Amino acid sequence: MKKNGIALSVVTCHYGPHEQLYRLLHSLEKQSVAFDDFEWVVVDDGSPDGPPPFFSAYSGPLNIQSVPLKKNHGRSAARNAGWKKASGKIILFLDSDMELSRTAIESLKRDVERTRGVVVARLNPHPSLPKTAYLRYYHSRGGNKLPPGAELPGKYFTTGAVALEKKWLRRTGGFDESMKSWGGEDLELGLKLEKLDAPIFFSKRVLIYHFHDKDWPEIEKMYEIYGKETIPLLIDKYPGVERSLTLSLLYDKRTPFTRKWYCQKIVKIALKPIFYNFIRYLTTKYPAFAWPDIIFDYLVYYLYSTNYRKAGVHCG
Repeated sequence: MKKNGIALSVVTCHYGPHEQLYRLLHSLEKQSVAFDDFEWVVVDDGSPDGPPPFFSAYSGPLNIQSVPLKKNHGRSAARNAGWKKASGKIILFLDSDMELSRTAIESLKRDVERTRGVVVARLNPHPSLPKTAYLRYYHSRGGNKLPPGAELPGKYFTTGAVALEKKWLRRTGGFDESMKSWGGEDLELGLKLEKLDAPIFFSKRVLIYHFHDKDWPEIEKMYEIYGKETIPLLIDKYPGVERSLTLSLLYDKRTPFTRKWYCQKIVKIALKPIFYNFIRYLTTKYPAFAWPDIIFDYLVYYLYSTNYRKAGVHCG
């Protein structure tokens, strides 16, 4: 593989079936930038069937560097292994369930060079997916709520599609490898970047499609693990982050007494399983209905806050 002159490294971490990688592969082969200018570093995080078999026989135009891990280490460790193996000055993290427009890499590279910072790309639901209220909600969070050109707070930082100079990863040490499951590893890195005053921007003009085809039981499991395993690590490392996660509604001692009592009563009632199960039933039975965002805010909050409490940790 040619390494001289590579300006950007696309880093993708992968675990499980290989089908999604083919979609990403084909979109990378259609990029407007010269193939000698970038590489694709694919970290297989101990997939049961091993690394994708097409790598060994690949004869296309891409520079592909395969990084097979013998066992599953988790998202943070796999991403760290990827960027440390990468040759480019700019690192573009892309999840395996992405599909890029022809000019995506060119645009992100130019934005990073212009800002000398971090550029988080907006994700759009893949056109082949059904149009549901949850997918609309999922792809309208974080930076989508900010005006164009505004800097992105660390709490909104995501890594599904983000480009940054490698120097920022060296300065932060990369991802916290104690966070092995989904969720939180990007928030943690965002907080470190924010602490270093790294300029973080959100790009709505780069077209990237996200093939987010998980059903609600899968999403539930992800947020349950996030609440039980990752949030305690985040709060232990960053005291006060519970306010960003709205967990302070449960235990915040700084809230005035009357307001604290009122808020905690409402939250305690809302977090009863009967309410969650009822709303869950409605949203899964009628997924295309135009449910307001607050409905999904509630479902997600219920899942991670309830499992955070089950972990036996209290904030405030």
